[in-house]
Amino acid sequence: MRSHHAAVPLSALRQDARGGSRSSGEQHWCAHGDQARSGHAGVARSADVLVDVRWSGHAAQRTGARAFRRGDVEGLPASAHDAHRRSARAHPLPAFGVPRVPSQGDRRDGAGRSRDEFQHYFAEQIELRRTHPQDDLLTNLLNATIDDDDPEVTDNRQLDMPEMLSIVQQLLVAGNETTTKTLTEMIRLLAENPQEWAKLKADPSRAEKVMEETLRLSTPTQGMWRVVTKDTELGGVALKKGQRIIIVFASANRDEDLFAEPDAFMPDREHLRDNLAFGKGIHFCLGANLSRLEGKVAAEELSKRLDSISLTSSNKFEYFPSFMLRGLTDLEIEFTPSEFSRTKVSA
Repeated sequence: MRSHHAAVPLSALRQDARGGSRSSGEQHWCAHGDQARSGHAGVARSADVLVDVRWSGHAAQRTGARAFRRGDVEGLPASAHDAHRRSARAHPLPAFGVPRVPSQGDRRDGAGRSRDEFQHYFAEQIELRRTHPQDDLLTNLLNATIDDDDPEVTDNRQLDMPEMLSIVQQLLVAGNETTTKTLTEMIRLLAENPQEWAKLKADPSRAEKVMEETLRLSTPTQGMWRVVTKDTELGGVALKKGQRIIIVFASANRDEDLFAEPDAFMPDREHLRDNLAFGKGIHFCLGANLSRLEGKVAAEELSKRLDSISLTSSNKFEYFPSFMLRGLTDLEIEFTPSEFSRTKVSA
């Protein structure tokens, strides 16, 4: 069986708003067709085409990548999702597959324009629902009430416009970059640990463990800032009320007192679900279950679609220059499609 090779950029796992065809003669991850809506079956429909190779002789046609498009808000037209993608692609870092631009000033200007466009669009949609309510997230936000931070205010209040816009943006954007970084790291770890790839191929039910160990070993969100609410002491260090500290999840996830051989990729390890990739307590990530499901399904589909996977010698393993988020700028792999993949594509 001939081995087919492809340099697969990280952007293959990101939403691509440009669309259109690309150069032929390359294998490229792409996603199309039904978009996932809910549950395992929905995510599987998106992942089903994660490695959908369109054969032309021994080569493959490369198409625009739209992988794991789960940013839809029910009841909003397609233009809302376009606004979301433009906002996401204008992130100050060269994220979501956006090429680097010449200067930090240009990045800030582009991010500011897209942020304004994003907020204006959703502000209009929210105002529209004041007179024309719908069964959707924006109407629910209009009807929601919260406890005011002011101790002298005892009644609940409604969300104001900046708060609603902030919630919408967090829901649409927050899970995108972290998920793509995690999936990329999962593929890297499987390629670097062929024995684990072989185990996954033999038993796809191991996908959940593979995803969880990836979250522990390559935590996408390295940490989060917190404010000390009262004078206390932690690990022999005095902390004063009002001080800002950073909780480093990635460090906790390599705690040798809890995880044996903490720097090794071991999906069968004990205490696997005790990692802090999604935080803890009242700050626990609301999207944790969805993220875990996406990673599990991606691992299952990769094990079905590919017979072999390895890293190319041209990989530089450069990471985005971010203090909070950890992720590769690119990952190039070589792979051999499985009989399942070739049969499904030819059908």
